[in-house]
Amino acid sequence: MSTQNEAGTAIKISENGADITYICLGSAYNNVILLRDALLDKMAMASSGNADFATSSMATFLNGTYLSLFPSRIVNWLRDSTISYQVNRGGTITIETSDYKAFPLSLYELGFGGDEGGTSFLSALETYKNTTSGNAARIASLSGTASIYWTRSAYTGNTQRYKVIAATGASGSLNYYNQTTPQA
Repeated sequence: MSTQNEAGTAIKISENGADITYICLGSAYNNVILLRDALLDKMAMASSGNADFATSSMATFLNGTYLSLFPSRIVNWLRDSTISYQVNRGGTITIETSDYKAFPLSLYELGFGGDEGGTSFLSALETYKNTTSGNAARIASLSGTASIYWTRSAYTGNTQRYKVIAATGASGSLNYYNQTTPQA
């Protein structure tokens, strides 16, 4: 496997003492963006409130507990990325930005388009998985089984839903407060 920062290549990073494969998605947000090849675990996106990634338990977990799984030299190497995300507060959709070291991808970044903007990483996923099918490229697994996973994109039709990627690679939506779903 390549150790270069080329889109669609893989690198191994020590996580909780084990070498884990990460996909280099390319450069964006003044950083090299990496995606964990396999899903880590199941968890709800948030416990209450509106669909707002900044206030979600997922944002807290990824930028706290999850980062603590890495050696300090890796955490010190990581830089914040200024990302945009949809927020649904009482049926009003806004696009907001915040800085994070770790974050789930948005629908836009996964090649679906949309209002969030940013960079689409679909071609890097297609290169890594050696496919020209967007849906096949978006499939992620938990313990070797294709599984649904969260994006940070709010569902526009309901204040309590986020968009997800189904086990088939298509998009859908789930209530954040009662769904325990694998995370990216």
